[in-house]
Amino acid sequence: MSGLYGSAFTVEFVALVLIVLASISLPVFDGFRSASVANTAFFNPSGEEISSIRFGVWGYCNFNQLGNATCFDKRPYSLVINATANHKTSSFSIPTSRTGPLIMHVVAAAFTVVALLSIIFARISIKRFAQVIAALTSILAMIMAIVALVIDILFFSHVQHGIDKITDLTKTTLGIGSWLTLAASVFLVIGTLELIANSRRQNTYVVPIAARPASLVYHQEVIHTRAVQVY
Repeated sequence: MSGLYGSAFTVEFVALVLIVLASISLPVFDGFRSASVANTAFFNPSGEEISSIRFGVWGYCNFNQLGNATCFDKRPYSLVINATANHKTSSFSIPTSRTGPLIMHVVAAAFTVVALLSIIFARISIKRFAQVIAALTSILAMIMAIVALVIDILFFSHVQHGIDKITDLTKTTLGIGSWLTLAASVFLVIGTLELIANSRRQNTYVVPIAARPASLVYHQEVIHTRAVQVY
């Protein structure tokens, strides 16, 4: 695969790897979490003190002071966070309506796979509609990745805003999974622009005179001669 199609394929393949890694997330792999909250004033419903809560696409994990994790892999998930500040206990809930949309990472990954297959089809096909399909599927994959990124940001904002209401001792951070989604979105934008540019270039391709039918060349010469005589 060569030319702009090869370049677009490479860029979008990198995007696929990134969005798949972001989709793995917690509790499968802690490194690709969506967000995390650290606060030694947290405690779970059983009364055990925890040092941090880490959120992912498929669930969340509570980490105690010793670094031991208790993970919950139900999807979509909901949880209630309890915090103690100034001898006062407050709570904050995260409903399934906030965690459910995180599945959009998987949807974006699926659309990116379709986009890559469309690029391969457009590369081996000489038909115009194959190029259009490749561009459209890439646009859809790009949109899905951007939507997943927006969902990450909204989820992070919801958690940060809610936690700040019950305690000012927290440190809420955006997870590496969200940054991977951002990078994947950028790569998909680049790949989509390359496909659109390639499609426009091929659509405006001019056939050389040597390759045109003789009758067409003669007709053009006659029109040109008559135009000169008129002027």
